[in-house]
Amino acid sequence: MRRIAVAFGMALALGVAMVGTTGAWPDRFEGRPEQLEVGGDAGFYIWHADDGVHLSTTGPGPERHFRAVIRTDGELEDIDQVRLEEGDRYEVRDGGQVLVVDFTTYGHIDNIRWRVAGGTEMRFDLNVDGHPIRPRNVYLGEQGVHPSSPTFRIPR
Repeated sequence: MRRIAVAFGMALALGVAMVGTTGAWPDRFEGRPEQLEVGGDAGFYIWHADDGVHLSTTGPGPERHFRAVIRTDGELEDIDQVRLEEGDRYEVRDGGQVLVVDFTTYGHIDNIRWRVAGGTEMRFDLNVDGHPIRPRNVYLGEQGVHPSSPTFRIPR
């Protein structure tokens, strides 16, 4: 009987621990990339903060066309275009599970942010000037970690 009680207690503790971390993004994804500055390296800067997930683009010039397709098995909500100019746009598709971002950026920062309700991941497909972006031009989280390819996923 004691073994059953101990096993039940351990299972309950594990379950509580798992529920406590459900919905959290990985630590490496937290915080604005240190490398993000106006006119910095032309690229995507992606992170999570208290107000949601952010995607920014910048570059020193010439004009660059950035396109991102973000997919989730949850639902995208509270989408806010923080710093967009004329011609920059985004579109929500597939019942709130896909966000398509099209930015033209040069010498400034464009930013959009959103929240993900539910779901277990986000998947990113990133392009610049009609081609897959080099992973070294993608900065994730405060440390600016580079993904291994322009198509990657961030699990919850």
